[in-house]
Amino acid sequence: MLHRNELKGLHVNSFIPNVIGSATRLTIRAAAPTEFELRLRVPEWATEGVTLKIDGQDQAVTAQHGSFLSIRRTWRDQTEVEMQMPMRLWLCPMPDDPDLVAVMYGPLVLAGELGKVDVPRDLVYTTGNWFEFPADRIVEAPVMVATQRDPRAWIRPVEGRPLAFRTNGAGRPGDVTLVPYHRLFDQHYAVYWRLTDEAGWQRIQFERSAREAAKAREAARQAARAVDEQRLGQATKQFVEVRDPFGRLDAPCGHPEIDAC
Repeated sequence: MLHRNELKGLHVNSFIPNVIGSATRLTIRAAAPTEFELRLRVPEWATEGVTLKIDGQDQAVTAQHGSFLSIRRTWRDQTEVEMQMPMRLWLCPMPDDPDLVAVMYGPLVLAGELGKVDVPRDLVYTTGNWFEFPADRIVEAPVMVATQRDPRAWIRPVEGRPLAFRTNGAGRPGDVTLVPYHRLFDQHYAVYWRLTDEAGWQRIQFERSAREAAKAREAARQAARAVDEQRLGQATKQFVEVRDPFGRLDAPCGHPEIDAC
């Protein structure tokens, strides 16, 4: 728990570590009855309302998400405080692109499972892996086609897997399973998703096809160049200089230093 003490109050900002759930519980210890203000942070994602109990009794709450819930009272030893903040799915867009979004569950960033990968040990325990991972092994993330920006309309919980979710008909070309980012290992994954409609998906497909065609043309050009270089190397070998014991050039017909054969 991260907090700071002030002359007449206590601010509770974060809870680390904490069991993932909707409840935060505190026990107040006091050697003698003490009056002070307890301020509990209500995070920005807690938009479903907050409930508060003190020693099991419901308390009135007026605090909004992105603020602090303030409780001023005389505290006695072993006072129990419980704050409920229901978690929900929500989208966090990029500041410069509202249609490029991360999917969140409460405070958790969800990442998409895009297939197992054999991660070499030299890439696991080194720095700079973003740049060293082979480009040809990076997979393309699915696109999310949805008419609503509320992800609860097109993402469902996965039965039997706590904190796992799956898109429901929104993923193109296929749906994807989402899990907390910190749980992922030896998987291709994505965190940000392009959110669009059917017409936008058609445009994206066209652009991807054009990129693949350009890659194929470049690969063919490189292959043809490699063949030409190989032929040139073989031809050059035919003109290796050979000189006799008197220093005179002895070379096959066609050598640039031989005028005639």
